[in-house]
Amino acid sequence: NIPRAVFVGHDWGAVITWRMCMFHPERVIAVCSVCTPYMPPSGVYVDTDTLVRAVPQFSYMSLLSQPEEAAKLLDVAPRRLFTATFRLHTDIDASLSFMELLRGVPASPNPIFANPSKLLSQDELDYYVAEYERSGFAGGCNYYAARFIDFNDERELPRTISHKALLISPAEDRVLKPEMAAGMRKLVPNMQQQVVANAGHWVLWEQKGEITRILQQWLDQICESTSIVP
Repeated sequence: NIPRAVFVGHDWGAVITWRMCMFHPERVIAVCSVCTPYMPPSGVYVDTDTLVRAVPQFSYMSLLSQPEEAAKLLDVAPRRLFTATFRLHTDIDASLSFMELLRGVPASPNPIFANPSKLLSQDELDYYVAEYERSGFAGGCNYYAARFIDFNDERELPRTISHKALLISPAEDRVLKPEMAAGMRKLVPNMQQQVVANAGHWVLWEQKGEITRILQQWLDQICESTSIVP
């Protein structure tokens, strides 16, 4: 029964935190996104193919927006997928796009699919593998398939967010690049952006001390300047 809160999310979770400001603004004290810039509602539907042409690093969405096809690739070898994906930014194959990585899951000889990652412990990797062996990937991929549904849900929502906001951008994220936030302040005027060096998409693991410091400093500012009384 918490009436208002500060919402913090990473990647998909960050999409939800931005949408909280739009669907339930009265419940939000402030919002923090890790990696994901704010993408406002549009009055015109942009399908996945059009999005990929505009933002080429999103090409993997063309595959994941077909849940059954994606599952055929990914369900056969979740251990290979997570071994290749959950890596330090210094331990990835920079020549391999994420789309190429996904297509390589079943049988690619690239050592990235077999060599242990330093990012996860064996127990953590085993947990992810067991969960996706149980559930499969099709359900999660429906997130990408629901693009038109999301468009219809959001098209009448306000585009501007007035809440205090923090965007934490890892400098080496190959997909959600820091420069994607270049025009955000026009839509989120009370926004701060912090770029974290020496980190990729998994910045919460790679630079957890720095993330903690940034969040603590920002939350202290929120507490000093905002009434959090219900």
